[in-house]
Amino acid sequence: MAFVFRKMTPKGAFIAGVFSLVLALLFAVYTTYLVFKSDDRKSNCTEKTEAVIVDIVERKETGRYGRIKYHPVVVYKVGKKQYKRELDVGDENPDDREIGETIEMLYDPDDPQKSCTEAEKKKDRRWVLMMAFYTVIALGGSAYYLYKSRKMKTD
Repeated sequence: MAFVFRKMTPKGAFIAGVFSLVLALLFAVYTTYLVFKSDDRKSNCTEKTEAVIVDIVERKETGRYGRIKYHPVVVYKVGKKQYKRELDVGDENPDDREIGETIEMLYDPDDPQKSCTEAEKKKDRRWVLMMAFYTVIALGGSAYYLYKSRKMKTD
């Protein structure tokens, strides 16, 4: 038996338009959340320093494929005080980073414990761009279906 699409009614088009609009609003809210969540840890990181990788921690990523990633643990010094933290961005190959390797860190001059790397900043930007794209697609679908429902009523 073949699947047959029914002709869309004005009411169906209106419901699809409203659903797309709600979806677009959810995407917009989540995108806004990502922009502002983008941690002051990351947004206020303006000063540069050198960090040394002291350990590499194996983490199983959550998600569809559950990949194993290797996250560097770094130590960096600001003034006379030393800070240690695990980076949010990991590699799939444990040989990509070596213990003792030096990397560039950015830190918040007002609170040196807040730090990040350029890779961590880029990771957040990708999510924001992706969610903004989904918002535009959902708004386009909403406009299409709402226009179609209105046009069906006048025909």
